[in-house]
Amino acid sequence: MIPVDPDSLVVDGDRMAARAVEDGRDLSGPLKDAEEELPTVVFSRAKGPNIGDNFDYAVQNGAPTTLNRVTDRSIKRANRADALNEHPPPPPGMSLDEYPFASTEQGGAGAFVRPVPEAEQHYQGGTLSSFYREHNIGTGDPFKVKFDP
Repeated sequence: MIPVDPDSLVVDGDRMAARAVEDGRDLSGPLKDAEEELPTVVFSRAKGPNIGDNFDYAVQNGAPTTLNRVTDRSIKRANRADALNEHPPPPPGMSLDEYPFASTEQGGAGAFVRPVPEAEQHYQGGTLSSFYREHNIGTGDPFKVKFDP
């Protein structure tokens, strides 16, 4: 199981509360309500069955479904290198998929990695990039990850 730093939960809660105040939302409800309001990136299992399997395996083994974005390129590169460090190069036509994503605070060492078809990796990357833009997800901002049929 991936260890969780209790202090990071407070920071995430503080970020969510600050964003809620900026957006003019009522903070009188429980934290669960704030969690439900988080933007959610939804991937299609039909378009990415192998990345969906990696996600399922990761979550079943303790990976979180709520992540925080990282925008600093050097941190993303370091996360990716740490995640892929002990994995051999994928076969031709395949790419190494990691969850949690390298573009998140939770990514890096300890990420769940497996080879997937390059087309699925391109689908996932495009979907995630569009999601970040459309929902204005910035550094440290929390969001949820989900796979649908």
